[in-house]
Amino acid sequence: MPHGTPEQDLSKNLARILRYEVQKHNLTVDPGGWIQVHELMQKCGVGPRASRDEVIHVAKTSVGSHGKRFDLEEPAKGFFRIRARYVHGKRGKGGMGGKGGKGGQGGKGETFPKQDSSGSFYGSMPPQPAQTRPYTHTTKVDHQDWQTSAQQMPEIPGCGSNSASASAACGPVETDHPWRDSQDAPEAPTAPPVGQLGPDITTRPQSGPQSFDISTPRCIQDTSWKPYKDPTTGRTWYFNSKTEEFFFADTAAERGWQRYESDRGPWWHNESKETWFWEQSSN
Repeated sequence: MPHGTPEQDLSKNLARILRYEVQKHNLTVDPGGWIQVHELMQKCGVGPRASRDEVIHVAKTSVGSHGKRFDLEEPAKGFFRIRARYVHGKRGKGGMGGKGGKGGQGGKGETFPKQDSSGSFYGSMPPQPAQTRPYTHTTKVDHQDWQTSAQQMPEIPGCGSNSASASAACGPVETDHPWRDSQDAPEAPTAPPVGQLGPDITTRPQSGPQSFDISTPRCIQDTSWKPYKDPTTGRTWYFNSKTEEFFFADTAAERGWQRYESDRGPWWHNESKETWFWEQSSN
């Protein structure tokens, strides 16, 4: 078979490695499917035959039958990473998720949620959130005066909802919009949120929110978590757009997450990370 130009040969070699031989060369893949260019050149023998500048040029310009072959990023000056746009039959093994839980941020043996041929999640990038019921505040207040109070946060067992010290330990209190008139303030809920296991959770981890108390460092709400639905398996999973971590609801305990119910709805807590978030994307 006749060879093409050096650039064409390099492009085909890079595509073969990124599509089929990630595990063979023991390449490190992050949750987004990215591989460091310098590691690729070292482990796959690309370096002796091509310079880094040649690899970067080919990654930027190569086009195949499926369109642009590669994505290239430079998160830090002179520090490049690459991924194949089309990974034939290797999603979660070669192109995405690395070696099970090692490469990605999912549970052991789990792969990053399925992607389409362009490297995007099915539906869009990111995928469309799972359908969730909207939450409506029961108290009518001026939107400009709305303030998130400790009473809106689910109580973690061991933290009293009426204690100032417990409020400081269990979650943040935002004061960007203080009340202009005390008469505008919403009434305290008659039944404060209580951390209870959701009806679909049958087991409780040995270390969980039940051991959380006011001596534990501040537990912070993380609003970067959003729910999604895998179109192939129907499994619900949660993705943090800030840290690029994710976990599946049915294997959440493996990642240290526990689901609880409250009067505002379900919420998730991770004791080791000292963080929590509302299950509903609209909360």
